[in-house]
This record gives sequence, C-alpha cells and structure tokens, in this order.
Amino acid sequence: MHEREAIRKLADALGAEASIDLPAWYRDVLLARPDLADVVQPLDTPGLRQYAYEMAVGVVNADGSRNAAEAAFLAQLAAALQFPTTT
Repeated sequence: MHEREAIRKLADALGAEASIDLPAWYRDVLLARPDLADVVQPLDTPGLRQYAYEMAVGVVNADGSRNAAEAAFLAQLAAALQFPTTT
C-alpha cells in the first residue's frame, strides 16, 4: 500500500511541473499497463526524465525493500528514459 500511495503522490507532483494530466496518466498505467516507452514519451526534458526516475526509485523503496521485479522495472525505466547504461 505504501507504494501505491507513493505513486499517487508522484503523479500529483509531476503533474504540477509538466503540462501532462498525470493523475489520469497514473490511472491509465494502473488499469491498462501500456508500453513503458509510450508512458515516458511525454517527459520531454532531461530534468523531467531524471525526476521521474528518481521518484520511481522512491516508490520502489517506499516499503523499505527492493525485490528482483522492482529492480528489473527500474532497469526497464532507465532504458525507456534513454539513460546511459552503466557498467
């Protein structure tokens, strides 16, 4: 439950900074599970992309732990946001 609340707060916070209806975006993601690349496409500045990633990390860590599925999601998100890979 902590993670869903963190996601809702993320959508509210990002929505205030971008011209995107993020509460609607949040509902769409939860219900439809669209392609991650499509979801992040409106985040058109490096700052917004970085902020979204950092907020996702916060959501993943909201319950105090990170499992393998969550780590995989963060890797997929980084790729969708076109972050450089690290070695």
